[in-house]
Amino acid sequence: MVDVSSITAMTSALNGAMDIKKGLLSLKSQAELQALSIELNAKLIEAQQAIFEVNDERQKLIDQIKTLQSKIDEMRDWEKESSRYTLISPWPGTPVTVYHLKKSESNSEKPHWLCPNCFQNKKKSILNTNQKKGERVHLVCSVCKATINTGYNGIGGPQYAEDIK
Repeated sequence: MVDVSSITAMTSALNGAMDIKKGLLSLKSQAELQALSIELNAKLIEAQQAIFEVNDERQKLIDQIKTLQSKIDEMRDWEKESSRYTLISPWPGTPVTVYHLKKSESNSEKPHWLCPNCFQNKKKSILNTNQKKGERVHLVCSVCKATINTGYNGIGGPQYAEDIK
């Protein structure tokens, strides 16, 4: 918010300068002229300082607006991007849920799984399969390092959300 005291100070200084200007017309000596000239310069400097303060406050508000607009844009972008996915358990009998791309939102993008942890933090991180010999298939997030045990020895590849039975 603009500092009202800065605007008041600027207005006061400019009004004082106008009063001094009027007084110059009625002067009778060089000494009076010089004294009023010094006072006029002081008032103009005071007004200039107040103008600088108002401009600084204005610039801070402009920067704050830009920052807030950027945050709003990021939120809208994430909302649009996240709506392309849905949380589904692709393997019957397991509590495992991952985000699946909706076929209707794929724009020719191949199906993939997203890490639910990263997704909640407004990040997209594709899960990769990892299976050591003799163990169940795990999904691993390269960002948060989460490991999800699917409970299966073989899971096939990712599917679009609409294709999961």
